[in-house]
Amino acid sequence: MLRFIIWGFFRRKGIDLKWIINSKEHEITEAYYQADCIIGCGGGYINDNYKPAILGRLFNLWFGKFLGKPVMIYAQSLGPFNTRFYRFLSRCVFDRIDLIITRDVISKNILEDIGVTKTQIYANADAAILLEPARGNKTEEILDDLGLNKKDKPIIGITVRKWTFGFENSAEVNERFMRKIAKFADYQVESNKFSVVFFSTPISKGNYYATDMDTVDEIVSMMKYKEKVKSIINNYSPEELKRICGQMDIVIGTRMHSLILSSTMGVPVIGIAYEFKIRDYLESIGQEKYLCEFDNVTFEVLRDIVDNIWENKDEIKREIAINVKKLEEKALKNADLCAKLIRNEQNTYN
Repeated sequence: MLRFIIWGFFRRKGIDLKWIINSKEHEITEAYYQADCIIGCGGGYINDNYKPAILGRLFNLWFGKFLGKPVMIYAQSLGPFNTRFYRFLSRCVFDRIDLIITRDVISKNILEDIGVTKTQIYANADAAILLEPARGNKTEEILDDLGLNKKDKPIIGITVRKWTFGFENSAEVNERFMRKIAKFADYQVESNKFSVVFFSTPISKGNYYATDMDTVDEIVSMMKYKEKVKSIINNYSPEELKRICGQMDIVIGTRMHSLILSSTMGVPVIGIAYEFKIRDYLESIGQEKYLCEFDNVTFEVLRDIVDNIWENKDEIKREIAINVKKLEEKALKNADLCAKLIRNEQNTYN
């Protein structure tokens, strides 16, 4: 970090000390210097579950201000900040930047709780709310190739992940979670009510991203009817994946964006909460009654929720559509706030 600070100090004076950092680092820092605005976007990666990585993530924001740039956080979940040191450090950085937009109310409350007072905070909506689905019949062909036909029986889509934070025995919690999902999938196969398909929203890309298909494989290996369930390997664009989600009849989502992509296509969803963002999103679309906790999910609860949703699916779809429309308006507000910051205009939203 010191090398970046030294580089930034001299760069502001018109001197480019390329030799103090490597070529890749220089490409990044020069992009910062040439930018009109630094926008921190993404999911929920600024919290002290990810220590010490949080130090670098906060530094990225601070460095933008050090170079004299307007800096904002765009539609993220922020927190938790459980340790005194990271609460202090986060408050110092957040109070220094120009604008914070969270995608949930809980994040805004967390920032207020740690004492962020100097930066304007808005609780709006996730940017993916506005994603347009792909056009054409390609996604229907994907399901056909898997032998899935909605005319034969409705389709339940499931996303899963492992989670290691906040549990005394995370291995035991994850094992129990996977076995409950496996039991639920077996039940649906045996009862012949629904087809079951697992899919992943993360895409494997280099060393940074990982798919959830390894977890899917573990769950399927625990099943009695493992050959009867299908898996979609995510080699698709976000737009294509959204259209695939729209072909489901119910989606059980551990991944937040599987819930967003599905519900914005009018598909009823069940959320499995491993972080507060899942709970907040289901509340925002009026579906909090269909929430399960990651460490307490049971086969019986999932079975009963699915039955309830199927009996009331038309009413649920109407309720989701009304609330998604409100979220779309909030997500558009994100972009407007960002544009105003770049143009150095005063924000007028309450």
